[in-house]
Amino acid sequence: DSATNQAVGLSGAKYVAGRWTATGVSRYYLGSHGITQGLANGTKGNLGHRGIPSPMQSVSKREVRRGAINHRLEVYWWETAATTPQGPDAYFPMSNSESGKNGVVPEGIVVRIKRSVDLKARHMSPAARVVARALQKYGAVVGDNSGSGNNLKLQSNANWTGMLNQDSLSSIHWKDYVFVKGGYRP
Repeated sequence: DSATNQAVGLSGAKYVAGRWTATGVSRYYLGSHGITQGLANGTKGNLGHRGIPSPMQSVSKREVRRGAINHRLEVYWWETAATTPQGPDAYFPMSNSESGKNGVVPEGIVVRIKRSVDLKARHMSPAARVVARALQKYGAVVGDNSGSGNNLKLQSNANWTGMLNQDSLSSIHWKDYVFVKGGYRP
């Protein structure tokens, strides 16, 4: 919301009997650098989803139509690790992670498509190419557990028929991805 200079995300939002409720909220100021309060260089008032601003949490239809996603995304991993190899429960920019998990990949690490991958040579829709370019340029932070497979989320209140589906990035193989050093601070 540019009028209030903030991005607000609601999870589990419901409108029942004239009243909104939500199970979770995140708020990050648009003029900040997106780091949650409590972390080094964090902005007071930036909070929620363990350090992931809501615009990163899903691909928006507006961005795809515009032809560019100009920020890092969040990827949901089948099961994340409970800690990083260095001990903290998550890498920067995450402030913490979901405990009790037995996966290998820690929350907060960034995965991206290798710069050497020629996306124009891959068979994919124009919409999928927009997402792939963002994954190549900015990457995606492993931010939460999915429970089944690794995936990105799409804007939930949009019709994606004919644009993107669960197989849209299938021409990008695991060998085309690389993990960025954990805790990397640009």
